[in-house]
Amino acid sequence: MQIYQITSVYALCGVLFEYPTGVIADYFSPRTSVFLGYLLAAIVIFLMGLSLNFVLYLLLMVLYAVSVALMSGSDTVLISSVSNNFKSDFSKINYISQIWSVVAISLGSLIAKYSFSLTFYLSAVFYFFGAILVFMMSRNLYKKGEGNIFIKAKEGLFYVLKTKELILITIIGLVSGGFFISFKWLYNPLLETLKFDLAIWGVIIALASAFIALGMMLYPKMSKLGYVVPLTICTLAILLTGVTSYWFVALLGLFVLHYFSGYLQTHTDYLINENTPKGYQASSLSFKNMVVRLFSAGYIFIAGYILSDSTFSNLMYSTAIIFIGLLIILVFGRKILK
Repeated sequence: MQIYQITSVYALCGVLFEYPTGVIADYFSPRTSVFLGYLLAAIVIFLMGLSLNFVLYLLLMVLYAVSVALMSGSDTVLISSVSNNFKSDFSKINYISQIWSVVAISLGSLIAKYSFSLTFYLSAVFYFFGAILVFMMSRNLYKKGEGNIFIKAKEGLFYVLKTKELILITIIGLVSGGFFISFKWLYNPLLETLKFDLAIWGVIIALASAFIALGMMLYPKMSKLGYVVPLTICTLAILLTGVTSYWFVALLGLFVLHYFSGYLQTHTDYLINENTPKGYQASSLSFKNMVVRLFSAGYIFIAGYILSDSTFSNLMYSTAIIFIGLLIILVFGRKILK
């Protein structure tokens, strides 16, 4: 019960802190925001390795949510401010990050067998090293905002809501991104339905993660596809994933879906960054991330009800209907996108 309580508090704080920290990045600088995020994460994760009571762990998760929010969106703007080829560099960094996360999770599970606390201490060291690297970057990359930070927050929100391109991109991002980040909760019911041995679950999930990385890596070469084709393929892949009577069909759908997950995540953040003027980029990206989290929470809640009374296949078919609706919106609004 306490684990669920901590997870719920972290998820709620992630939503609450997402947009305000984006405003902080726009007002002060993305370098400052990312640096503080890494440094706070290093301290919090180090403390998590200690033997603490429930209340202290709860407080640490709140602080960890703040650190993640400080880095979310701000890291994208920071990359764009130092890159001469943002599309290519952003794609490579996302790809490397995704691969590293798979490696870190695999190594972490092995290290935890010897010392669970050591996994926290090593993670803290890497975060601290990242904070040092960000701190060493030039302070002249970004000019501090002028005026009142609260007015800046209102202006950033109004800019997103009055710009047709950003509204459409955000809608696409919240549905596709919300579904994709929710899928980590769907591996269990899918693999149980397919009746796979527990020993190969990790292999399948690792392969799915590798396909996400591949989609991120190849994004610059495929970016001309835009949204319509990838979302259409995703819709078909969702339907295939629901064909659980044939495991190879379901896995084909799963891997194709994860490949285009990497593509769409990168494409959405790239477009938001490029369609937003300097000074509002982190706020726009954070706003998108906030609504993605909200959609994900709602999707997981509804998915739980569907899975309790129905089948995984029906959940996928219902999800495909949502994506068809998204495609209809996109077809009518595609002229808005440049």
